[in-house]
Amino acid sequence: MSHLHLLSVSRLSSSHRYKGHDQVIDALSLLDSSDWSWTVVGSGDDLPRLKHLACTSNLSDKIHFLGDVPRSKLTSLYQHASVFVLPSYFSNGGSNSVTGEGFGIVYLEAALACTPSIASLQGGHCDLIVDGSTGWLIDQEPTSLVSVLQSIIDNPSLPSVRGFNARERAIKYFSLSTFSERLKKALPTL
Repeated sequence: MSHLHLLSVSRLSSSHRYKGHDQVIDALSLLDSSDWSWTVVGSGDDLPRLKHLACTSNLSDKIHFLGDVPRSKLTSLYQHASVFVLPSYFSNGGSNSVTGEGFGIVYLEAALACTPSIASLQGGHCDLIVDGSTGWLIDQEPTSLVSVLQSIIDNPSLPSVRGFNARERAIKYFSLSTFSERLKKALPTL
């Protein structure tokens, strides 16, 4: 088995806790394997709390909070990650309290780097991530993420296969040229 490199990229804001960082920490504390690392890119007012949670879960030596990074470094991080993980969950609590990812450009960035994603079962990212083909879709329970991570550890070729599929899907359905063609068809000729 090779080392499992997890990557997350997002704002670390107390108003965006739906992004699932707590769920990832909870899952990693339950994972039997110790041959993993998690790199978290992003900054915000929730960073101190997340660092404290990693420390109290005895995971601070395996979780690396990088803060904001330049685009060139981010591209490299995507390319060298085994899996992108951001189980951002979607919630509709009424007309003014919808939370979650509308689409999440970070999942597309990961796919274009041939890195498959682990995301939640609901949200706009489901247009890109096809469970079992281009990545994994999980529920909010940490054990759901543990199950996926354990299957990746047990089958280390899964990320490369799903990463290739993710890139193919991203190019086919979400490239600029595809978007331009769809837009031309949708707009009436003036």
